[in-house]
This record gives sequence, C-alpha cells and structure tokens, in this order.
Amino acid sequence: MGISRFWVRSIPNLTAEEQTSDWTIKTLFKDYPGIMGKISAYYSVLRSGSIPHEIHSHHEEEIMVLLSGHLDIISPANRLRVGPGSFFHHPPGDWHTIQSVGVESAAFLVFKWTWETTEQTEEKANFFCFHADRLAPWDDRQNIQFQQVCSSQPLANGGRLAVNFCHFLPESGYPAHKHEHDLIVVLLNGELHGMGHTNSAPALIYYPAGTIHGMSPHNRDEVNMLEFQFHGSPTRDF
Repeated sequence: MGISRFWVRSIPNLTAEEQTSDWTIKTLFKDYPGIMGKISAYYSVLRSGSIPHEIHSHHEEEIMVLLSGHLDIISPANRLRVGPGSFFHHPPGDWHTIQSVGVESAAFLVFKWTWETTEQTEEKANFFCFHADRLAPWDDRQNIQFQQVCSSQPLANGGRLAVNFCHFLPESGYPAHKHEHDLIVVLLNGELHGMGHTNSAPALIYYPAGTIHGMSPHNRDEVNMLEFQFHGSPTRDF
C-alpha cells in the first residue's frame, strides 16, 4: 500500500458549560476506510454516576480507551472497574454498557468499525480488557520502552489486534518507517513531534497502512502512548 494521508486530532478538555448533559460525545473522524473496514473515532465525557444507555449490543466492533476518571464495564453477569490508560474491546453482539464512577467525570475514546459481514472467519473474537495499573515499572535508564499488551487478539472479521504501551524519556524518538498494518496512536501524556504534526496529550493519530511516520527527539517531558496495530486476515483480501 502507498497511502500517505493520516488523521491527527487533539482532544480538548470540556468545560462544565460545554458539557450540558450527563453524556457528551464528539466525532473525531467517521467511516474512514482501512484494513478493518470503515472505522470511526469519538471522544466522550460521562459525568460521575451516569450510565449512557441500557445494556445493549451492536453489529460494530468497538474499542474504548479511558483517558481520565474511572469506568465500570457492565455486562448482564459482571461489573469490571478500569482506570486511566486502560482499554477494552467488545466484539459484535457483546451485551454491555458503562457507568462513570468516582469523583470526576470519565473521559474516553471510542473506536468503532464494520466490514461487509460480521461472520467469524477465524478464532472467535471475545471481550478483552487491559488494566493500565498492571503495567510493570519503567526503567529510567532506557530512552524508549515498550510493554506489549496483546500480540494477536482475534477480531470478528478475521483480523488481529496487537497493542503496545510505549514510554519515551525526554529527547527520545524513533526514525521514519512504515507498516503493512493500520496504526492508531493514543497520546496519553507529553508532546509528540511527528512527521508533519506536533500534538500535546491527549491526542489521537491514525496512520493507515503504508504511511511513513516517525517521532523527532524534541519532547521536553516524558511521553506515554498506546499503539493499536490493526492487522488484516491472511485469508481475506483487504
């Protein structure tokens, strides 16, 4: 692939005046074609104690990334609490809702995508949750560090998800390169100096497969980010 267009979105904090309801949601990009089909991204803020909707299911696959606050993930049989930097994946048809808990509102990102069919073509996709508080301590002597969260999480249309939690000390970066997979970067803190863009956290960057990207070593503070790699099925022509 030779796609060079990418999406960059900084995510502003919502003031109390801007958040006029218990649940505020903003579209960051919508129905962008990629390896996993048409993917959309949303920024959402949910006031403490609020539930956005009843337990439901939908045909899209969905990943939610918590930026601040705390959420309870609610299913018909379970309730699971997550904190900032955590994320979770719902396959199509998974019954769920969430509740903002704690003293502050919960701010989070939502990724949704669809394909022509939700038929399971390979290993069955299941609910998956990563808790950020389970990360190992970072080594303050290494400029660039990665902790692999998952290496080959099955997705409903036959694709695979790999996720890394990345940590950069000040004045660290990596050279220009490209991948055969789609890449979504969620900048959790610090400032990222990419090729053609500079963004302060929180921010979202989407590099489609084939996009040349890198990070200049101009960051003055530590940088933490989540890296979502969307790999297509080897048996499907994307």
